[in-house]
Amino acid sequence: MARLLSMIMTYAGVSVVGKILVALGVGFVTYGAITALLDALISQVQQYVGGLSSDLLQVLAIWGLFEAVSIIASAMTAVAAVKSVRVFIARSS
Repeated sequence: MARLLSMIMTYAGVSVVGKILVALGVGFVTYGAITALLDALISQVQQYVGGLSSDLLQVLAIWGLFEAVSIIASAMTAVAAVKSVRVFIARSS
């Protein structure tokens, strides 16, 4: 399977358009994997936070902690996808 994928990438990498399409594919796969990982992490955090008192949860919501965690998770996903595309493009050049 890996050999077949390697051959397909080699043939697709002949042109610039092929390289761009393959890099985008790598970025989408990386994005999907990182998103699944962060979703699992967020569900774990939600389980731990669920045991807190309602007063503390309201204070955390007022502080914007939940939005901050969402922003950080989104930034980590975007950075990982962009870095994987850059690494793939650099290696294929």
